[in-house]
Formats: sequence, C-alpha cells, structure tokens
Amino acid sequence: MRISVAAGVVFTALIGGVADARAQGSVSLLHVTPRLGWIEPIDNLQTVPLASGSEGAESMRLENGWAVGVDAEVELPLPLSLRGGMIYSIGRRLGVRQPVGNVSCGPDCYRTEYEFVPIAEASLLALTVAAVLRGPRITRAQPYLLLGGGVKHMDFDQDGLDGVYATAFANDEVSATLHAGVGTDVWVGGIVLSIEASDLMSTYEGAALTETESTQRRPVEIINDLTIMVGIRWMPF
Repeated sequence: MRISVAAGVVFTALIGGVADARAQGSVSLLHVTPRLGWIEPIDNLQTVPLASGSEGAESMRLENGWAVGVDAEVELPLPLSLRGGMIYSIGRRLGVRQPVGNVSCGPDCYRTEYEFVPIAEASLLALTVAAVLRGPRITRAQPYLLLGGGVKHMDFDQDGLDGVYATAFANDEVSATLHAGVGTDVWVGGIVLSIEASDLMSTYEGAALTETESTQRRPVEIINDLTIMVGIRWMPF
C-alpha cells in the first residue's frame, strides 16, 4: 500500500510538472483523459503444490476485472507526443485455475476446461510513460500507436492467504513493465472518445516454496495483462 501511495505521488508530480511546462510555453498542448475499461490477465503467476498435500500442483493467477485510468498527454512540435498514464484495478481476486473436466472438440479431440477458484483479494497499479505516434485524421477518427514503459505493482491481501498460498504471495510484487498498444480518437460533437487496447508486459519471479528453490534462482515468468480502455475528454487545457 505504501508503494501505491508513493507511486501516486510521483505520478501527480509528473502531471503537475507538465502543466507548469505548458504554462511557460515549452509545450504546445496538454490534455488529460480519464478512462474506464477491462483488464484481462493472460498468464499464470506461479505454480504451487496442492494445498491438500496431494501429489500435483495448481496454477495461481489474478482474476480479470474492471480498471480505471487516467493519462496526461503533451503534444510536442514533433510527430510524436509524450504521455504519462496510470491504470488501477481494485477488487480483483487471486485464485487457482483448476481443471473441471474434458470436453470434446471433434473426432479424437478433447480439451480441458478450467474454473477460477478465488483465494484472496488483490489489486494492480501500473504507472507508465509512453511515446504516442498519431496517424492522419480520417474524417472523425485518428488512429495512434503507443510504446513505453513503467512500473507494475501487484498487491495481495495477506488476510486471505494461509499455508502454501501465504508463502507464495507473502510480499507484493513490483516490477518494470513494457506498455504497448493501439488506439483511436473519435470526435463526436464537442467531445473526443478514445478507444485503446494495450498490453502491460512484465516479469514475475515468485517466492521459493521448497528447499531446492531457496538455493536456486527461480525461472522468471513473463506476465501479460491485456487492457481495453475507453476514455472521454471534453476539451484540451
């Protein structure tokens, strides 16, 4: 939680610094866009032994859910603009992806179906800075690409964890993240509707759960969180 607060303070300072730069005439335009959307984790966080003590393992992952965000973009006298952004997802759950059975997908073809079993509450905060390249405006729409990076912070509720889960997720996870995406701004009357899909790619090492893992470096996993966000801005300032 302290990391989230500190990160929020840094992000607020960034926006304040950009606004001050515009006031001094060093940038051409600043606009802020609040966003609402959906975040979908693609990868498992860590594989842990079965809590029952039986032989085998189960995959832990974050649940998908709603996310809010805000970004401040500075239009420079260049083809590129610079954007600082925040994505925050609260009320998500950390859980187990468990197999529930096999279903037929054709002749001699079966696939395993899974269900998500929640274990504890969790949240995710991402703070990023990205370069934005906008294409030509076509009638009322203007596509763009963004590429940058920042920090991703995953916070796990320790009160809901016990046994092997408490060991695996005893600490919050903070890691560098790559932020890449595409979007389109659409002019509708006096507002701009911004539709954006992006990926927050980071690494996850996890905790050592066995004596062997304590003496060896765990393999680093690549974690992708896909986001679809919709934003509205009424007027630049």
